[in-house]
Amino acid sequence: MGTGQDYYQKIEPNVVQRECGGWLATAPKWSPLRIGVTAATETDVREAFRLALDHWATLLSLPN
Repeated sequence: MGTGQDYYQKIEPNVVQRECGGWLATAPKWSPLRIGVTAATETDVREAFRLALDHWATLLSLPN
């Protein structure tokens, strides 16, 4: 497993359209982070996932 924000940038979400409306993006099984986000459109859910991933990568890179 790599470290740093550049490692997390390689994570691409699994994206599915929800039956109840909207879209769901989740981290792949191999990802060290287990995150998921929802949004109204596929474009929006991909952006929301990227923002959430960036926030987590920043938090994880902070010194203890």
